[in-house]
Amino acid sequence: MSARSLSTLLTTGFAATHPVAGIDGRYRDWGSFTALVRRYRTRLEAIPGQRWLLYFYDPFAFAAALLALWQLDRVPVLPPNNQPGTVGELCGQVDGQVGDLPPNPELPGIPADTDDQSDSLTADCRFRVLPVTSTLELFTSGSTGKPKRIVKTLAQLDAEIAALEQLWGRDLGNARVQATVSHQHIYGLLFRLLWPLCAGRKFDCRQIRHPGALVESLAGGTPPVLVSSPAFLARLPDMALPALPALPRRIFSSGGPLPASAAEACEQWLGSLPVEVLGSSETGGVAWRRQATEQEDWHLLPGVQLTINDTDQAVQVSSPFTGGSEYLALGDRGEWTGPDRFRLLGRVDTLVKIEEKRISLTAMTERLRALPTVADGALVVLHGRRTCLGAAVVLDDAGQRQLAEQGGVRFSRRLRLSLAPWFEPVVLPRKWRFVPSLPTDSQGKTTAAALTALFSEAQS
Repeated sequence: MSARSLSTLLTTGFAATHPVAGIDGRYRDWGSFTALVRRYRTRLEAIPGQRWLLYFYDPFAFAAALLALWQLDRVPVLPPNNQPGTVGELCGQVDGQVGDLPPNPELPGIPADTDDQSDSLTADCRFRVLPVTSTLELFTSGSTGKPKRIVKTLAQLDAEIAALEQLWGRDLGNARVQATVSHQHIYGLLFRLLWPLCAGRKFDCRQIRHPGALVESLAGGTPPVLVSSPAFLARLPDMALPALPALPRRIFSSGGPLPASAAEACEQWLGSLPVEVLGSSETGGVAWRRQATEQEDWHLLPGVQLTINDTDQAVQVSSPFTGGSEYLALGDRGEWTGPDRFRLLGRVDTLVKIEEKRISLTAMTERLRALPTVADGALVVLHGRRTCLGAAVVLDDAGQRQLAEQGGVRFSRRLRLSLAPWFEPVVLPRKWRFVPSLPTDSQGKTTAAALTALFSEAQS
């Protein structure tokens, strides 16, 4: 099986009855998909504007709106999350919105109603081949603390889809695709949505959010492909899973290195070691591995070129997925272990990942310090059974009075809620310490080690 190009997907396509996506074994077909693309294109055509905020919980509708925007030479803009603060800031940078985000009355919009048949002339809307320079915009945390805008072209997306199909297409065959990750981010967008769509594999519209739902999804039907993450798979060792009649044909994981215990649990309960994919929103996919131990080597994806700096061992990447010969920093240190094989040695930048959500400590620290009653603050990553953020906070006089009145639990919950408009719940600080001043070393610097000591077991 070979994957079609995104550029020609609508002009070559599949048979009208070819299954595309569905829930509980009931699939919408290619004819329904192209009809929805036409309806969205008709609606969008009547509204001017170049850049459109795109967010759908339903990946079937998302894909239809995405292709409709490209058919009109519009630019889809994917928000990093659907939090009101994040969406509100992006609304000032776009011309319209399509999907099921809360509507902004100042922007024209197209709602998420996939069943409306009222639009006229949709049957006369002929599709065209899309230019490979058509773009998609998404955002990820930048080192400055502001969300970093990333532009992807159809040529880059097509190149990565072709590489994935070259490596694993034969193994996957026509298996359906299930996912525990969102299609709104680059990994889920490629593995859960665009790759299956171009390869003609049907995908499930429902996102699996907990291991129990995974057990239910595997209780019947043919063996699926599971697109997941370390945060989800790391829960498996604590699960007493029953014998499953349909084990996944292949398991993919991305977003961070998978703990060895989670890989072993996947092999024990789900029948195979996951394929871990290393990459970032900027670089696209870089390498893959199936680990027997946590230090298993990474193997480069087809077309990827990688360099490791002799001075600081920083890894840089160039590939067709980045759109040029320029090398981009991956944010990790590494060492070569053989031809086209390397090992990671840790992060080199200030970005961190909490539950596979990449977050800038600078961005959250700035928001924390700007809150009323907060005089100063700092964040640190705490590693334990569950990786989370700890917040060390210096309060002003009003804050100290409120802390005394409300107690630490209630007051810290209020601070969490104050950060929620800008950050997803899973990345918000889970542990709090209220201190007279931030700890410093002999040079007057607040170090991660000093912050971590505030959260030691003796003080918990």
